Amino acid sequence: MSWGTGFFDYDNDADLDLFVANGHIFPQVDRHLEYGQSYAQTNQLFSNKDGGFSDISGVAGEGLKVSLSSRGTAFADYDNDGDIDVLVVNIDAPPTLLRNETTPDLNWLQVQVENSSVIGVKVVVKTKDLKQMREGRSGNSYASQNDLRFHFGLGENREAELVKVIWPDGRRSEFTDIDANQILKIGK
Repeated sequence: MSWGTGFFDYDNDADLDLFVANGHIFPQVDRHLEYGQSYAQTNQLFSNKDGGFSDISGVAGEGLKVSLSSRGTAFADYDNDGDIDVLVVNIDAPPTLLRNETTPDLNWLQVQVENSSVIGVKVVVKTKDLKQMREGRSGNSYASQNDLRFHFGLGENREAELVKVIWPDGRRSEFTDIDANQILKIGK
């Protein structure tokens, strides 16, 4: 049974991938083999390639081979290395931190909006071949909150041609020719 889900760009290729936290709601299901279910289940990672999703959980590392009853997920660059990590909340077990240890040759940009709240803020990042948008929200997965920074995989682009912040009151801030692989701090 799926609980916490979220789209994020685990490999910085500018395509949003999907993570799904799984776990049954009834521990008693383990006593009923005829249901074909178990209380503890593995989580899943689906890689987005050209708009199609492939389940890569089996090759994505040891953390995705662990069976627990998972619920919420929070996405953040916990170690500030430019890739998104996943924190999974489990029932009757400690949280699991899935550190993203991929070493892609692809670029990224994080935008940190320095404001009293990021709720309602929209950030648009345009590269030569792609335009991406993220919106600040409270709560993103089942009983979870993501990093308040906006993460963009830039693929092979070494810069963003345009970074635009649209504030909740409608005002806009624009920046051009922003180098990749950094945390860009923007104040209102």
